[in-house]
Amino acid sequence: MMTEVVPKRLSILIGTRNRRSLLEEALASLAACRIPTGWTIELVVVDNGSSDGTAEAVTAASARLPFSVRCVREPQPGLGRAHAAGLQACHGELIACTDDDCRVTPEWCEAIVDAFTVQPELGGLFGRVLPLDPQEASAYRVAVKTSETPATYRFPCWPVIGFGNNMTFRRAALESVGGFSALFGPGGVLWSGEELELSYRLLRRGWCLAYVPSVTLWHHARSTHEAWAGTHRRDALGFGAFAGLHAVRGDGYALKLAVWEWTGMWRAWWRGSREGDARRREVGGAYTRWLPVGFLAGAWRGVWCSPYPARRTAIEARIPGVAPQISVIVCTRNRATMLRHTLESLLESSAAPGFPFEVVVVDNDSRDETQVVIGAAQQRYGSRVVAVYESRPGLSRARNAGLRVARGALAAFTDDDCLVSPDWVQRIGEAFRADGGLGGIFGRVLPLEAEAGAAVVSVKIADSPQRYHFPCSPFIGHGNNMVFRRAALQVIGGFDVALGAGGPLRSAEDLDAAYRLLRRGETLAYDPRCVVYHRPRGTAKEASATEWRNAVGLGACFGKYILHGDFYALKCVYWLLRNLPGASLRDWRLGHRYDAKTRWLFVAGVPYGILIRWIHMLCSLVSREPGRREPLRLSEGKETVAEARQSAVGPLTGTLPRHESL
Repeated sequence: MMTEVVPKRLSILIGTRNRRSLLEEALASLAACRIPTGWTIELVVVDNGSSDGTAEAVTAASARLPFSVRCVREPQPGLGRAHAAGLQACHGELIACTDDDCRVTPEWCEAIVDAFTVQPELGGLFGRVLPLDPQEASAYRVAVKTSETPATYRFPCWPVIGFGNNMTFRRAALESVGGFSALFGPGGVLWSGEELELSYRLLRRGWCLAYVPSVTLWHHARSTHEAWAGTHRRDALGFGAFAGLHAVRGDGYALKLAVWEWTGMWRAWWRGSREGDARRREVGGAYTRWLPVGFLAGAWRGVWCSPYPARRTAIEARIPGVAPQISVIVCTRNRATMLRHTLESLLESSAAPGFPFEVVVVDNDSRDETQVVIGAAQQRYGSRVVAVYESRPGLSRARNAGLRVARGALAAFTDDDCLVSPDWVQRIGEAFRADGGLGGIFGRVLPLEAEAGAAVVSVKIADSPQRYHFPCSPFIGHGNNMVFRRAALQVIGGFDVALGAGGPLRSAEDLDAAYRLLRRGETLAYDPRCVVYHRPRGTAKEASATEWRNAVGLGACFGKYILHGDFYALKCVYWLLRNLPGASLRDWRLGHRYDAKTRWLFVAGVPYGILIRWIHMLCSLVSREPGRREPLRLSEGKETVAEARQSAVGPLTGTLPRHESL
């Protein structure tokens, strides 16, 4: 379920459990907080199973607060779980978290907004935390950071930046990593370290974090030595659990962090023992004893449990705007630099009158600065850019994730290594306006001139338009420049998740979708006016690897059709394999050595792909997952393509129960 985001709204999130008196003091300090100019504020208090009348206290305080207040109840204990529940109720583009035992300064909200305005690349920040009573400087204080030096952090770095009682994040950043983990935080299964674990995921995703001392609040110290020691014990367990959970999933840097922390605390214990510093000795001893225990617990959770139940597909909540007619879907993985140029070419292109468009960017589990690039585009272009995070690898999965949130009647696809011509979107709109019977078009793909000397793949330079009806060749164009009616894709169930880059069968998801549309009676076309420029592969070896994947994917498609009794597909395989050897020899005699080599790759790759597809489908049957189908549920639409065409290029609705074979 998508949450509506209100522009320029700061959401303040507080989780509380049986601390009514402290909470009332915290709410009183918020009442004196100044509201940033041009912004609105909302407060969401999560009652984490309290039995002391917390909800009544929030209701009474709401009359004194100068902004909206909402109380959410989460009966299961755990600060991480409470924050996860509260996030669903927040509508701000910034989410600020504090605790019920803190007091904010009057300029706290203004300082948060100023920090994100000055540094638009920030995914989150931590503020300064001072002891509430100056006399508490020597008491049992915890979760206090008094540094006055600002700092900016990017991975790799030490992830302990600040404390969870004074942290703020962009909603886009939180959604990109799956939000708060319900396992961590006081009261949770893994004791503590919620802000540490969340910061680490954000840094690994490529977000920039900062420590901003101007964002200041005060925090209560612990009242007894037992409470102080217990907090450090939970922190040690939480740090170990965070490191163990990520290390067991193959993250070697998290393992390094655990070793560095444990050895550092062992040295602190040794120094405290030698110098007679009882507190240093006790803190160091707590970490050396309990961090390994937490590491084992986190590793066990990492092996057997999923810490992020919503992490499979996270969608950044959409800011309301004009409903687009064209949704351009760009899927990306670890290509932040290329993606930046692709988005610039898209968002600066012109649209046909009456054809507003949006750009849906699907991050397919990138580990570079992809989220920073997407965030910068959203800052500049607003609601025209929609971010989707799909953690499961595979181009088809990513494209289906983009289709689920696309609102346009036309779904256009290009890749993160392409640049579109300035009139690309305009030409798409004109083509479908001129011919209401089209189910989809493929466009012209030219090599990027700046890299014309590199190996060229996925290029089509024909300048003659063509129309295709079944029976015909399914080789119409390439997936880096194709557009379909969203209703038509809905009817066939979207893209086959077994195909496409990153999937088990690695390629040909575009050809598969085109063939299934043709088999259903759709009319497809090749329109050379819709031009995209594709970056060639750097070396001949990389280009050959791409062509081999294309050959295997093509064979996998034909293998699927043949297994379902499609004799036309069997004819296509026969014609292809019969003609390829002769064409290869002809290219060799003419001196086109690369083309001849590519044809021989298809001679070997197509039969191999057919065999692999049959084995794959057999394994799916044995595992009781026939065909690995996934339902494609789109955000809007009509039940049939015919009904959709009656509304020209208008919004569409509907769902599909299964992915069709053909």
